[in-house]
Amino acid sequence: SFWDAIKNSSDPEDFRAYLDKYPNGTFADLARRRAAPRGKSLPGHNPAGNAPTGNAPTGNAPTGDVSSRTPNSGRTRATEGGRLRGVRDYFYTLPERYLDIPMESRAALLQKGDAVVDIQNGYISLRHGASGQYVLTVFRRTADSYLIALSNTRPASSAARAASRLFFLRYELEKWSDVTDEVLPVAFDPTLNYELPRVGTTIAVTNRAGVKVYDLVWAKGRFSVNR
Repeated sequence: SFWDAIKNSSDPEDFRAYLDKYPNGTFADLARRRAAPRGKSLPGHNPAGNAPTGNAPTGNAPTGDVSSRTPNSGRTRATEGGRLRGVRDYFYTLPERYLDIPMESRAALLQKGDAVVDIQNGYISLRHGASGQYVLTVFRRTADSYLIALSNTRPASSAARAASRLFFLRYELEKWSDVTDEVLPVAFDPTLNYELPRVGTTIAVTNRAGVKVYDLVWAKGRFSVNR
């Protein structure tokens, strides 16, 4: 199913993701050829040695001044754990208890026209049916450690009002852990909207009317509240 979803892709990152998940899979040799830069072969897959290069898909290029982003800015392209090399890898491997989209369907979703995939800024945004809007953003914690933020806004229905979910996660030693309570300086409120940034390090928190309640400002590896 994973291969069927990416086999017609023109993005080498999709084939590298296949190799991460199925290094000895039926289509591994073909995936290596498609994952390699033009004119070069890829005899063995070495995800630890390949950092993202900012190759956002056409039409989803970063909107901020990426060249001015320093390691101390708090947001950067992510490489960690020796296997996950950026926001797309995080998206592919998040457990379904946080991102309730089957893993084998995720690559295809990123190919849809309404998906925003910004590798350079560590940001993904997409809609998935009744599950609503998902946004995934990567924050730098230290030189080689990252915090993954995931928001989900579910649409309102006749039976219930719109509701938000928000997770802060870490990926270390090939395991995911939920650190939401540890990271948030104020308790999460499912009736508020949490707008994860594509550019910058501030999460805008608003009520359902769109009125600002406060900002969560990321600096020096922690969030603070700015009202």
